[in-house]
Amino acid sequence: MLSLPGGIPKLRFPAFTLPSASPPPPSTPADGPPCSRSSRTLPPRAQPPAFSNSAASVTETSLPMASDNRSSDGFGFLAMKPYSPPSWASHLRPIPSHLLSLGHVPTPIHRWNLPDLPDGTEVWLKRDDLSGMQLSGNKVRKLEFLLADAVSQGADCVITIGGIQSNHCRATAVAAKYLNLDCYLILRTSKALVDNDPGLMGNLLVERLVGAHVDLISKEEYAQIGSVALTELLKEKLQKEGRKPYVIPVGGSNSLGTWGYVEAIREIEKQVQIGETKFDDVVVACGSGGTIAGLSLGSWLSSLKAKVHAFSVCDDPDYFHDFVQDLLDGLEAGVHSRDIVTIQNAKGLGYAMSTAEELLFIKEVATATGVILDPVYSGKAAYAMMKDMKESPNKWKGRRVLFVHTGGLLGLFDKVDQMAPTVGKWRRMDVHESFPRKDGVEGFLVLDSRGLFNEDGGYLGGRRGRLQRAPSLGHLCCYVHRPLPKFKMLEKSIPKEAARGGSKPRDKQNIVTGANVQDCWEKFLGYFEVKLKKVKLSEDYYMMDPVKAVETVDENTIRVTAILGSTLRGEFEDVKLLNELLEKKNEETGWDTPIHVDAASGGFHCPVLVPPIWWVLALIQHFDSFG
Repeated sequence: MLSLPGGIPKLRFPAFTLPSASPPPPSTPADGPPCSRSSRTLPPRAQPPAFSNSAASVTETSLPMASDNRSSDGFGFLAMKPYSPPSWASHLRPIPSHLLSLGHVPTPIHRWNLPDLPDGTEVWLKRDDLSGMQLSGNKVRKLEFLLADAVSQGADCVITIGGIQSNHCRATAVAAKYLNLDCYLILRTSKALVDNDPGLMGNLLVERLVGAHVDLISKEEYAQIGSVALTELLKEKLQKEGRKPYVIPVGGSNSLGTWGYVEAIREIEKQVQIGETKFDDVVVACGSGGTIAGLSLGSWLSSLKAKVHAFSVCDDPDYFHDFVQDLLDGLEAGVHSRDIVTIQNAKGLGYAMSTAEELLFIKEVATATGVILDPVYSGKAAYAMMKDMKESPNKWKGRRVLFVHTGGLLGLFDKVDQMAPTVGKWRRMDVHESFPRKDGVEGFLVLDSRGLFNEDGGYLGGRRGRLQRAPSLGHLCCYVHRPLPKFKMLEKSIPKEAARGGSKPRDKQNIVTGANVQDCWEKFLGYFEVKLKKVKLSEDYYMMDPVKAVETVDENTIRVTAILGSTLRGEFEDVKLLNELLEKKNEETGWDTPIHVDAASGGFHCPVLVPPIWWVLALIQHFDSFG
């Protein structure tokens, strides 16, 4: 549940200020839609941002870099720039006086070779997923205006709110850190997980890496309280502690943030002039409303005059029409939202919830075109667009469509389990046995659930499939003072041959082990025609006797196993003596029997407890057949 932090450290670097003599009066950006529950109420009408219409007194300035307080003079990135709107948007009010250069713009446009399009239809892609800020997508354009306002008001931290895998929250956390602002995130999650560590999956990893403060709130509480009240609660808490917080609404979607995509239309206008390709339609995902408000208003006012289609990934079209209208009224646009944008439902199972068909579509698009869509926004919008083109081909026939990819790649990491069945194309490389190989193996061998490998990962033999009955086989290795010959563990389907490269077939391969043999060995060898020769233990003595073990070794023994750390006593077998006796027997008989060591409950302490022995321990990923 929402737990407001206590002692919050002051920032190491000073907050940035504009070169203007007097900062504008403080204001709090209005809240955007929470995009989580249909029961929420429409937020209050967006208040005008605290920006002057005159930019003449504001000159471009560069912000200090967070690492050493040096300036980024001459490079433009992180620079505070005076803002002049496009001529066709100059009547809007209020006009921001400046913005922060956060994005890598202009983002490219290229042809998108989607299959099965209606006759004569072309789809092009506006790559706002490449806008920078750690793949933050469309959120960067809004933050250029919102964070400029935060800096102008002397804020030392920012607050924003969203879902547990919010792209906007991640973008805000990164951008704030670039500007030496502390960031507080209120993240919506399920009631069952709200009291647990949220983990490091996807956007959460980036947010926590850059030091954002994360407060969790259940979806139920979020719906009952609302995003505006929650951010105000945290804002008041921080103000009492002497902080100067600036609140950014859900998705950065308020009238000020809308300017980000008004400006994007000017960018597209210039690209269209250069590319000499006029677009009939613009398609984009709708999650909080600010992006479609800016795109539709800009397209309507500018020379672009493309029809804007929005596919909502949460809530319903009527809600977003009303919300966009609120943003347009906040800019005194004098236009009705239903006249400039068409909104269709594409939420499917719900916000951030994916159907198997949607995820398969994302995979197939990636395979066919190389473009990676996210599962929350652009993936749902593109899926709905293609479905609409199939069901109503005449609506799209012969049209040039610009699809705005709004980013969100990290959201895919939260869907890996669902997507796993759709991806494949892997195999073990097949190298014929006649291909030249080294004569011997130096160092150590590793036995894991896939078979036997040398220290370079080279496959030496054994079962190539998964072991279905080896719940504890995870890290088995041997150490040697001399080269070991290459040998193959024989599978049941392979005719028997010399176990260690000799000319005489050996039909009774065995492994010598203590009677306290690990359960995994017995299960593992059930897949091979290799038997265990157990050395009996004396009463109250749980370790294998090295003398008896070596006496048991014969020409068919392909290894002697030892245990480092008895699960009963915490002891480990005398591997040094076992090795010495075995080497002596090998010299006398001409055999080359190796030792394998099972690192059990105390095995990793052995390099410290027995320093005269040369140890190489290889930790293989533990395989648990029970999941």
